[in-house]
Amino acid sequence: MITEDEATRLLKRADPACVDDSVPFVDAAGYLDALRTRSTTVTLINTEPTPTRQSTRHRWLIAAAAAVVAIVVGGLALATRDDDPNEQIPAATTVAPDAATAAEDVARSFLDAYVANDADRALAYLADDVIASQSGSFALSGATVVSAEEFRREIAWNEAARVKWNLHDCEPHDDGTAAGITVRCAFDFHEFGSDAIGLGPYGEVFWDLTVRDGAIVAANRELATNQSSNEMWVPFTGWIRTVHPDDVLVMYRDSSQTWRQTTDEALQLWEQRTREYVQAVLTRREAYPAEVGAICATQAARLGELAVPAEDALDQIAAWNAAAAAIMEQAHGELIVLDMPPVATENTMAYTSFYNKLIRLVRIAEGSAEAATAGDTTRLAELGAVHLQVRQAMMSGPAGSGLEKCLESLPS
Repeated sequence: MITEDEATRLLKRADPACVDDSVPFVDAAGYLDALRTRSTTVTLINTEPTPTRQSTRHRWLIAAAAAVVAIVVGGLALATRDDDPNEQIPAATTVAPDAATAAEDVARSFLDAYVANDADRALAYLADDVIASQSGSFALSGATVVSAEEFRREIAWNEAARVKWNLHDCEPHDDGTAAGITVRCAFDFHEFGSDAIGLGPYGEVFWDLTVRDGAIVAANRELATNQSSNEMWVPFTGWIRTVHPDDVLVMYRDSSQTWRQTTDEALQLWEQRTREYVQAVLTRREAYPAEVGAICATQAARLGELAVPAEDALDQIAAWNAAAAAIMEQAHGELIVLDMPPVATENTMAYTSFYNKLIRLVRIAEGSAEAATAGDTTRLAELGAVHLQVRQAMMSGPAGSGLEKCLESLPS
């Protein structure tokens, strides 16, 4: 026979809302109001947390808790019927709101503000003792931190450098500890106008945001790709160094161009130079093929003027190879000094590959001229085979690259 005190104790143990857990169950709808009362230095913008779909894992946890309550209540019913059939069975206590889903709402609300470049609204979701670092991570007071004003400048730099974040899925990253509930959100992004140039987006980027009492108390951002550095950051810094050398020490902390500056003057230059850079890339991308085509047309015409040597006339073969080598080397020199579009793409890689193979043909032709002059037919045949192999590997790249004339004019 179970006593009334034991029944009450069992019900409390079965109800998650009654467990003395270090992670409090809070009402998601009251988060913003709580933030208003806690913060006195940030102007809040009225906004509703972005609705999120409760994950299957969350539903399973709630269902499991409800099942435990049902089992205990059922056991109590059997036990009390033996004692008093007319006794009323206590109703199960309501399960507390899903704290993990509420934490997702807070994380998403902060990140929605961040990607919208709304610094004040983003700061409103941080706990009082948390501020943002320049690298995008947050630290508790006492650690190495920077001010909320520098966080605003981080947002301002994102705008100036045309950084566009694309927020994807968010989900709990662990089971929650005394520090709070950690939510991991996935991103990809554009920078320096990569979307206008036709590159990116770049990812994956992960933000781990730890939520406690309806506010973010810690965070970490992890960048899992270097592709953006190779395609955007490095070409942009090189363009600044070449075209606007006087801006380097304004836009960056030092001449290594590793760390950016976010002063008022720097932000103005970041916006201006990013806009100019995108236009420069697009302009060069359009003009470059025409310039390549003009050089290739000249090479084709000059090679076409050479008389084809007789098959067994070594002196004619030597003269032809020497002349062809000189024509191709001149074209190669003119091609590589052209101002190639500053952003490396599949198209620019095709140019680089072609130029590397063209200079190989120059050296093969020079070696063939020497072999023919020396009467070394064995060496001449070997070089002829290598020439054919390199020539067959050469492609003119995408349609309209301008390399078509160069390729057509090369002997096969």
